Amino acid sequence: MNLRELFGERYFKGGLSNYNDYLRDHRFPRVAKALVEVFKLKGRRVLDCGSAVPYLCDELRRLGVEAIAFDISDYVARRVVSERLQDFLQADVRFTPFRDRSFYLVIASELVEHVPAEYEDLVVRELARVTGKYLLVRTPFCTDPRDRDVTHVNIHPWMYWVTRFEELGLLHNDHLFQRFSLIGHTRFPLFYDEFLVFERV
Repeated sequence: MNLRELFGERYFKGGLSNYNDYLRDHRFPRVAKALVEVFKLKGRRVLDCGSAVPYLCDELRRLGVEAIAFDISDYVARRVVSERLQDFLQADVRFTPFRDRSFYLVIASELVEHVPAEYEDLVVRELARVTGKYLLVRTPFCTDPRDRDVTHVNIHPWMYWVTRFEELGLLHNDHLFQRFSLIGHTRFPLFYDEFLVFERV
């Protein structure tokens, strides 16, 4: 399976996923502002793994964050060029092209559920490897009959992912989880989905 082609135009514009298209809207700056506020990100290095079109990264940079994004998709790479977005590279999360602990905060939003079981351990270790302080993981915790995404092949309960990352020395930070959750539920409730918040100890 060619993952660069699988997550192509058909994936983002209908037929393989829950997207009708992947467009910029008012929710991205709200999420970026909340992230900067809760995790004190101004001037920090942040990595968005499996970013899709990197609108969140772009909004973070507008707020003074040194944000970088990557995605495996050929289609996303073309969108980045056509929309003149910056600080993006095309890469595979299984082989994240950065040094150990080189980012203050790493984001994996709607990523791990797409990872086949045979690559899960590799991806989990790569996410843990590159973060110096925080790791945010956003993923569905149960199957949904309304879910049309054929690439959702690795869905597990909340506690499964907590256990996986805590095995690697990243503890779930309940305080920051609750603080970001409160902001999410009040400022962008239709867009908000829980981020598990891990901290290196």
